[in-house]
Order: sequence, then C-alpha cells, then structure tokens
Amino acid sequence: MSVRRRELAAVLSHVREGVSVEVRGAWGSGRSALLRGAERAVRQEGFDTLSVSGEFALRTHALEALDVAGVRPSLGVESPISARIDALAGRVLARPTLILVDDAAAVDAESWGVISVVQRLTDVPVLYALDAHAPEGSGAVHVLERRVVRVVLPPLRYEEVRALLEDVLGGGVDAHTAGRVFSKSGGLPRLVVAVARAGRQHGILSESAGTWHAGDDLWHPALAPHLTEILYPLTAPLREGLEVLAVAGIVTIERCTRLIGSTVLEELEARGLVTVFQNGARVMVAVNPPLIAEYYRHQPISARRVRLAERVAIDQGGAEAWEGAAATATATATAQGRRSSAPSIPSSPLSPSIMSATLGSRPASLEWEAVRNPAVARLVTEHRRSEVSRALEAWRDHPGVMTAVTAVDALAHDAGPDADRRAQEILDATVYAEDEPGASLALLGQRANRAIVAEAAARSRALVQAGSHERADTPPRKDGWEAQPELPVGLSHVIDHARAHLPGLSCAVEAVGLEAEIRAQGFSPESEQRLQAVIDGVAAENAALTGRGPAADEASIALADVFQAKGWFIRAVALLDATGRTAHENLYWRRRRQRVTALALFGAGRIDEALSRSTEWRDEALAALDAEALRDQSYVCALALVHTGRNTEADDAIGAALALGEPTLSSREIYGGILVLGAIVAARRGEIDVADSLAAQARRWLPQVSSLPLAAVPFAEAHIAHARGDEQAARRLLTDAHTEFARRGFAVQAAITEVMALESMPDIVSLPPFAALEGNLFEPLLDYLRGVEGAEADWIESAGDRLRAANQVVHAAGAYLRAADAYRRDGRPDDADRAERLAQSLGGTLDAEVMAHVQAQASRPTLTQREREITALAAGGTPNQTIATRLSVSVRTVENHVNRAFRKLGISRRDELEAVRSLWAEHPHG
Repeated sequence: MSVRRRELAAVLSHVREGVSVEVRGAWGSGRSALLRGAERAVRQEGFDTLSVSGEFALRTHALEALDVAGVRPSLGVESPISARIDALAGRVLARPTLILVDDAAAVDAESWGVISVVQRLTDVPVLYALDAHAPEGSGAVHVLERRVVRVVLPPLRYEEVRALLEDVLGGGVDAHTAGRVFSKSGGLPRLVVAVARAGRQHGILSESAGTWHAGDDLWHPALAPHLTEILYPLTAPLREGLEVLAVAGIVTIERCTRLIGSTVLEELEARGLVTVFQNGARVMVAVNPPLIAEYYRHQPISARRVRLAERVAIDQGGAEAWEGAAATATATATAQGRRSSAPSIPSSPLSPSIMSATLGSRPASLEWEAVRNPAVARLVTEHRRSEVSRALEAWRDHPGVMTAVTAVDALAHDAGPDADRRAQEILDATVYAEDEPGASLALLGQRANRAIVAEAAARSRALVQAGSHERADTPPRKDGWEAQPELPVGLSHVIDHARAHLPGLSCAVEAVGLEAEIRAQGFSPESEQRLQAVIDGVAAENAALTGRGPAADEASIALADVFQAKGWFIRAVALLDATGRTAHENLYWRRRRQRVTALALFGAGRIDEALSRSTEWRDEALAALDAEALRDQSYVCALALVHTGRNTEADDAIGAALALGEPTLSSREIYGGILVLGAIVAARRGEIDVADSLAAQARRWLPQVSSLPLAAVPFAEAHIAHARGDEQAARRLLTDAHTEFARRGFAVQAAITEVMALESMPDIVSLPPFAALEGNLFEPLLDYLRGVEGAEADWIESAGDRLRAANQVVHAAGAYLRAADAYRRDGRPDDADRAERLAQSLGGTLDAEVMAHVQAQASRPTLTQREREITALAAGGTPNQTIATRLSVSVRTVENHVNRAFRKLGISRRDELEAVRSLWAEHPHG
C-alpha cells in the first residue's frame, strides 16, 4: 500500500492540469517512491514520461543529466544545448508527457536550462524532488518560469506508520510496537521499513497469533547503514554536535546552546537532524530521527566518547542546581496545601533539560501535531522511565501512603520483569492513614484495580482449563435481574480491609468500593440499594462540612463515575462542579476527576464544552508529561470527534494516544476504548484489515463488558461485519451486546448499541429501550432513529432541527436529506430544496467522507425486513392473498407493507419493482 496516497493524489491532480510540482521531503521521506508512483499512474493514463536523476558526482558535467536520461543530439551538431531543446520539445509535443527529476539539486545547470526552456515553450509539466531542508531557490525554482506548486512530505502519522509496518510484515502489529517504531523512526518511511525488515530477520520483532510484537530493544546493527547514509555528508562539528545531544538526551534549547553552540544547532535544525518543540513553558531540542541517538549510544567506547560524556556531565551540574531550586519551590508550595507531613516528590522529568508544570505557567493551546510529534512520544516514554527510580527512592527514604501511591503509579509504566512484583510488595507494606485521606483512597483504588485484573485473569485461565465459555443459559431472576456470579474474593477482601482501617472515611470508602464492584460486575439489586445509601451519605457529609474536605471530593468523583455508567450525566456534572480542583488533590484523583467530567459533559450533550475541557486538560498533561492523563483526554476527544463526523481529527487523537505505549492497570479500559474507536473509524473507511487488527488488540485490554462509552469489542466487530456486508453477524453481535449491557445495568452502552443497530438495521426489533438517559446526547437521536421509518417529511425535518440543536450534526444532516427525499415524493419541491440546503449547511463541519456516507445512506430507501420479504414475493408475481397465507398475516397487512415499500421506492406499480431491484433486494446497507 502507499503511505503517501494523499500527496500522490495532490501531485496527479496538478499534473493533469499541466502544473509543475515541487516535492519536498527529508531523507527517507519517500520522495523517490512518490515520483515512481506518479510515473506509473500517468503512464496508465496514456502519458509518456522522461525520468532525469541528479547525481552528486556528475553535477559539474554540463548536460550529463539529460544525456543519461537519453536526450542526446545528433552527431555533428554545433549547438548541443539548442539540439537538446529541439529533441526534448519534439518529444513532449508528440504526446502528453511528464518530466520527472529526482534529486533536483544535483542536476547540472545546463540540463535545467534545457528543461526550463522546453517547459516555457510547451507547458509540459515537470515533477521534481528536493530535500526538505534545501535552501529556497535550489534546483528548478529559480529557472522554471511557469506555474509551480509545492507538495511537502511530512513525517508519517502514527496510523500511517502502523499501516506501513503491517504492509511490510504481512500481518497485524500491536499498537504499542507501532508506537515505539513511530517515535524511534521520526515518521520516516525508509526507517520504518528498515526496522520492520531488520526486526523480522533478526528476531527483534516476533509474531504471535497473527500479530507482530517488539522485544525490549528495537536497535540492531543492521540498521546502522541506513543511519550512516544520513550522517555521511555532515562536517565533523555537526557530527560531534549530534553525538553530544545523543549522550545528553532531550534538552532545553538553553542547555543545547551551551553544549554545542547556536551555529551548530541552527545548521542541524536546517538539515532536519534535530527537532525543536515546545513543552509547556520550555522549548526543547531532540535528535531527529531518534534512531540516530540509538546509533551513537551503541557505538563502542572510545576516548572521544569519554570526552563528550564528560562535557555533558560538567554541564549537567550547573543545570541541576537550577532545577533543584525550582523543584524545591514547587515542593514547598505543594506541602502547604497538604495535610500530610510526608515529604513531597518533586515532579521533575529526565534531566534539567525538561521542565514540566513546575513553573506554574499554563501551556499554550496545542494542536494535535504537537501531541503527535515523535519527539514528544519519546520524551513522555523516557520521562516515565526516569520517574520509576525517583519514586522508588522517595518511598525507600520516606515510606508512607503518598510515596507508595506515587511509586506504584510509576511502576505501572515499567515493563521490566520485576515491576509488578515490586508494586505488589509496596502495596502489601503500606498501611492506610486517615490523616492522608486522598492518598489512602487512591491506594484503595490501586488495590481494587489490581484485584479486578487479577480475578479476571484467574477466571479466564479457569475457562481455558475447563475448555468452556461463560454460561449463557443462567435463568433470569424473578425481579428482572439475571443472577450474577459472586464478586471476586480479592476485590471483596480489598474493600473490607479498607473499611476496617479507614472507619473515619466510611462514606468515601463505600463510594470507591462500590464503583470498583460495579465496574467489575455491573449493577444488581443489592448494588442499587448501596448506591442510594452512598448518595445519601455523600449528601449528608457535604451538608455537614463547613468546608469540603478531600474525602468528600474523592467520594463525589467515584460516585460521578457510577452516575456516568447509569447515564445520569446531568447529576454527574452537578456533583463534579461542586468538587472542583483543590490544593491537596493528588495525581490519581485529578486524572479521575478530569476524565469523568469530560465524559459526563459529552453524555449530557455538551459536546463542544467536553472537547474544550478535554483539549485544555490534554495540554496540561502534555506539559506535565503525564501519559495516563494525556491518554484519557485523547480518548474523550476522539469519542466526541467521531460522534460529530470529524474522523480525520479523531485519527489524530487516536494516533496520539496509541503512540504513548501500553497503559497502566487504571487505564486499560481507556486504552481498549481507543483501539475500538480506531477500529470503528477504519471499518467505516473500508480498511477492514486495519480494523480487524485493532479489534483483536482491544480484546487484550478490555473486559468482556465495560461501562465506558464504546469501550467494548462487539462495537468494533459489528462495524467490521457491516462493512463486509455480513448483516447477520452484525445483528447477532449487537443483539448479544445489548442483552449483556442491559443485564449488567450499563445504560450508556445499551443505548449506544441500540443507536448502532437502528442506524444499520432499522427493522431490528429485538432491542427494546433499556433506560432513559439524562441530557441531549441520546434522547433526540434515539427518538429520531426509532421513528424515522415511515414518518412524514415534516416530522423528519423537525427531528433534524432537534438533532442540530443538540449538536448531533451527522444525524441532523442525514435527517434533512431524508426529509428532502420525502418532500419530493410528496410533490413538495420547494420544501425539498430547503431541507437540502439545511443539510449542505452542515457539510462544512463534517469530513468529506462522512458527508458522502450520510448522503449515500439518506438516498437509499431503508425497507424493513418484512417489507423486503413481501416486495420480493410481489416482484415475482405472487398475489397478495398468497403472500398473506405464506407469511401468516392478513391481506390488509400485505397491502400496507406493499404501499409503504412503493412510497419509499418512488414507484406505483408492481411491474416497476424489477427496475429498482438494487434498492429493495438484500444489500450491505440493509
């Protein structure tokens, strides 16, 4: 597959119009491959092509480039330049021609002069490639006088890296591995391909169950030749500057200037060998692509290497003094708002080069390009690794609840073999402290997460050993709730232990414990009773407190999580608005508060506000290098963007989140939800293989049933089945999922299932409404989807107005288009035109592919299953009486179905059915 499809399409569009194109891209960006792709494409369209290639060694030889390309004069010609102009002009005038020039800056001036004259005389398009960092005026820009447009080849995005890896390896690639290759390769296609091939050949990558995974290290000496090719043209000072930065890691621009000087830095930046980016209040510098740093780090020890390391170490001392002062100031400010006497752990990243939020300045709003920067992904990864040693040291020096929570959180990011054991040892050795309520409740949350995951793994192993699946034939209870398996012993023990040791925080402990139990098992009559008791307890505590303490805040956050699962979005938002952010809030609870707030806003239908808050918190997380919070907010952004038809932006959010690597225990469901969203977007685009791969990876992280919106593998699988035209499988998946969600009381997921089913299979009757949800996200949408079949045009347009008011722009556009179609069938062309204008007014807010899908769906009549059955029989000449007998219905029922089908199909007689067979026969869009 081509990872430069967008750029190739742009080039071909310009060439067909006779416009010359300059392609700019860094080494390894695919410039030459793009030119070859363009050559193949135009040849298929009947063009002739002339390929000229710049050769550095021949650039001083006049006309050598044209000679090599086969443009030579006849023997004995006195003016070789004029003769070549005549020869080339005659060739391009004989038939449509495209001139392709690779490595244009190395083509000799005389050859360029000939091409320029011919282009001016004939308007022949010229497609030429330059290095991205070549000075303006290089190559042809100063000689071609006709129209020239520039197409830039940026680094590949995360999903493009993953697609290229899968193409080279011939199988799926897990998201974590794709993220590592994305960050190490700098998004350069050539390096992505090199890593894939070297990984497969030398065992760096291994295949398991059709998916490729990376080991601990992506480096192999087989990659060295690709990197020496980048380094070969560099002068000695530039090489030394790169090596110094490889030793130092990602540094501030101030430190970089001290280490290598501003002249070397600017030259390296001009050549694209370092990337300069903003992180919060700091401007950072990193080697680009990062594999260059790996190359230098794997070089053998030498006197020169020791000298450079000493230079970095000497500079480190002065910088540490600066950071130490900043960290001390931050720790002092933090301690003033904390009840605990435990020492704070300053939030300093890898080195003095990296400053997160310690200066207290709010980061500027960042676009997704900043989040997606491979250097940022690498920065976050290295920061997480550095946090482990610092957090463990702090816990050893001052063992307590706060340091234990921080250490366990840091170890959750560590992929080392002992990380899980060490985290468990810390949890086992830590005692709750009522005078540190926020940290103690965070510790309870961590213990509950580990218990849930451990018990789920134990159940899976037991099922595998028994060679069976979970029983699906458990009889329903008389009260309407299906019998639930007993709660995991581990989770029950964790909650009971907290109750015994935190009697003064009983309400908060019950809220945190109840949320964990519902997340693991769903709702039950007993949990509904406990929920009401927790609601009453939180309300009583809040009313009794003269000032809200941390226990009340944490209880409210956990309770809001439960509200969100039930679809009580408005109540969740109100509860969270009352908590706010306090000085003593620790990282664990800040992440949870922000995540559930954004989700509750989204569920309440306040989609723009949810996006705004999530973007703000995403930027804060990026400045603090907090991968978990960054992943949380990327998930909410992707959820809102997919819902509002902005799939391209959703791709950016999904790619940014997946590039961060594997999640901790507390964010497994978020990570799985992001994979499901990616699979859904891919399936809607027809990229079935990609969707399959992402769905398979999501199964690893998601429980059988999750309460998070769209965080369930059946959603992805149903979209994939629908894209394949397998409506029976899609119907079964959605029906089974709806049954399970309803059984567990997850109202939001049940509603999403019904929306999906009604969108693709409007005749489905097995999904009864489960529960009323608060807010404007689901109610107007479900009302529309449940009532649109057979509705009058005025009702459909009115439904579109309600959807538009609720920011449901995708379905509003569809409603207006369906209303326009109904108006035309009713002979009301003016109303139809008005409805179409309303739909088109929303098109600017949607991706073009989304709008095209909406138009296709709206223009296709959606007959119910019974209408299709009767229509098929009627088309074969079967009388109404015979149809009624065969289907065991009345003749009047058959007549009603036939009349409705005729109205939808725009016909009035049976003999017209065959002409519109494609509209009523079984088809993938049902």
